[in-house]
Amino acid sequence: MKKRIAAVAAAIVSAAALTVSASAYNGYIQFQNTAYSFRNDWNEGSYGKDANNDAFDNVIVWGNNDPETYPEYEDYFDYDIGGYLLPVTYTDVEITGNGTYTVAVDGFDWALDGQSAFYAAGLSTDIPVSEGAYISSASLIVDGVKTLTRDNLTPDDM
Repeated sequence: MKKRIAAVAAAIVSAAALTVSASAYNGYIQFQNTAYSFRNDWNEGSYGKDANNDAFDNVIVWGNNDPETYPEYEDYFDYDIGGYLLPVTYTDVEITGNGTYTVAVDGFDWALDGQSAFYAAGLSTDIPVSEGAYISSASLIVDGVKTLTRDNLTPDDM
């Protein structure tokens, strides 16, 4: 069963306007399910955007499965991390100011780790806390159905 998981967030600044430098800020979906399949924060050292591996561009599936358990995924097993690096389609965003932004993951085969629930899901962004930005509302949408909405999130919530 493949699911499309999306988090939609409206980023509103508590000050007059978000100051965007020559390059805009970025937003990424991050998540972890109960079997510890995940995409970490963009700046996490081992599996983030700048780590020297393909982890950030894939879903890491640890779920205690070896290549013999799911032979159709054997080519995706990474012996260095002891799990799978599954290709998915991520929708990351460029944050250029106040507005509504959608981050998503599409094509994750939940059957591989036997899970269908999140332990954590959120928006990972490189906006400095000093900018005063906050998320006024964020929703988790699974297969087109809004499953959770939270309002007035602080950086500690994300």
